[in-house]
Amino acid sequence: MNKKLAKAIRILSAPPIPAAGLFLFFRIRGDLSPAEFLTGILLIGFLPFSVYLLVRERDRQRRLAFILSAAGYCLAFLLSQILKFGRIAKIIITTYFFSALFLILLNKFVKRKASGHACGVTGPMLMMVQYGGPAFLIPCVVFFYLAVRSSLDLGRHTAKELVLGSLSCLLAMMLAYLLLSPLWIAGSTGIMA
Repeated sequence: MNKKLAKAIRILSAPPIPAAGLFLFFRIRGDLSPAEFLTGILLIGFLPFSVYLLVRERDRQRRLAFILSAAGYCLAFLLSQILKFGRIAKIIITTYFFSALFLILLNKFVKRKASGHACGVTGPMLMMVQYGGPAFLIPCVVFFYLAVRSSLDLGRHTAKELVLGSLSCLLAMMLAYLLLSPLWIAGSTGIMA
């Protein structure tokens, strides 16, 4: 893949972009209320993306985007609980919340670099295939492949870092589904209900 194309794909697959696409997908389907949609777009999409508009230095962009992502995900998670968001909104937001926790744990404490980029592409693609059906499979697989390939071709991540990032998202999604399972929360008054 040529360098110009790889850079363009990296920009289009930056985590806030697939996140915004995911929230738009569910809003169009009628699964999200206006408040749920705006919370996702603003706190999970726009807040982290705003760094790229305001800061030019790449290292500062990455650090600030990571910090604002974690802050936005935490705030979205709190709002989803306080405002009693619906199940789909809670699953999406809880997945982002746990993804951020796992990435922080791996990158800062375990000292194993996990790709936030891969994590941010994996979740939306999986959810779109799950809820959109077979028609979404090929476009999502192609998008995921291009995002991963561009990261490798530009030397931004190793295959191991990309796998760790994707696995972080997968684990976060599984945990969100487990915590929000109707069997688990039936009759519950807990925080995830």
